[in-house]
Amino acid sequence: MADSASAADGYFYEVNQNQTTAKVGDHVQIEVVVDTIPSDQGYSLDNVTVQAYITPRLKVENVSTTYGTYENGTWYLGDGYYGTATATFYCLVNGTGTLTGQFYLRANNDENWDNNYARIDIDVPFTDLKATARAPTRLSPGQTFNYTVTIVNMGVENATNTQMQINLPSTVEYQSYTADKGTFDPQTGIWTIGTLAYDNDDNENDDPLGENATLTLTLKVKPDAAAGQYNITTLTTCDLSLLSVFQASPTRALTVLDTNRVQLLISNPTGVRQRHVIYLTIIDGSTTIKRSYNFYLGAGGTRTITLGNLHRGAQIKITQYTYNAERTSKTIQYKQKITSNAHQNEKITTVQNVRGRQRQAIKRITRATINNQFQIIYT
Repeated sequence: MADSASAADGYFYEVNQNQTTAKVGDHVQIEVVVDTIPSDQGYSLDNVTVQAYITPRLKVENVSTTYGTYENGTWYLGDGYYGTATATFYCLVNGTGTLTGQFYLRANNDENWDNNYARIDIDVPFTDLKATARAPTRLSPGQTFNYTVTIVNMGVENATNTQMQINLPSTVEYQSYTADKGTFDPQTGIWTIGTLAYDNDDNENDDPLGENATLTLTLKVKPDAAAGQYNITTLTTCDLSLLSVFQASPTRALTVLDTNRVQLLISNPTGVRQRHVIYLTIIDGSTTIKRSYNFYLGAGGTRTITLGNLHRGAQIKITQYTYNAERTSKTIQYKQKITSNAHQNEKITTVQNVRGRQRQAIKRITRATINNQFQIIYT
């Protein structure tokens, strides 16, 4: 057998990658081929290793070799090695920037160390998309509200084919949308934005804010929504990798209350000046609230009385005295409306020939309850 101590030159015959640019989530292959000069047994190398330093942003998932073994960053080819061998690295891209792989060949009797280093670079360009979402934090069942999301490119590349998936909770119903860029599909929940250009102004004093886009969804809390916290979640994607998927995909928490803001509206659609005296009794669970009001309504006037944030099942009793505040007999008409965020109901009272100067009162007693969907039901 030939003397293994004979000098030989171990070197990298070829080191390459199957793609020079990539995006997060891509799978890339790096092929490392080593050889010796001369390529015969008489000039073999001893204690041959290839040390691989691959950035963690290229996650090594598997390595296959045609000769030797690979373990924990070292490819072991051992003693008496000559000729060519290949190691193939299968990697997952999970970071942005310039991703590198560096390789060092070592052998005890290598006569030339100048060709024992090789490097590959994979460029993963990125956009830095940032989004903000706004909506009222406290909502009542049946309430209509606006959810607004704005996304801006803060990076150094155009964000092309940008989309945002918006996931509404089951307690919220879509009503309509407006967008200053792109379109929204309520069936899929996808806002198709298109390209958001980056800021290519070289003025260092400028804020690095590129193009932005805003979408406003008009939504409604379902009347039967239970109290609790519900999230509107988003997921933003584009052709380039995102520097921060959390910045680009905000979550907005909605707090649905177990009460609803209820109001009583008294309006005068006639030309007759009226005086109203109202006694209110509200039974809300174990709480009883009593109030009284005394006011005048001119022609076309309306008085709004806030009854408070009431629970499902609350009962309302309205005792109302209405007077003709003018000198002569008139026809008195007024509208009584009870409203909540979920529903409204009304009654119209008309009485003819009511004596003037407040000598005759029209007395009406109305009762209403709030059902389990916060609807106003006259009883």
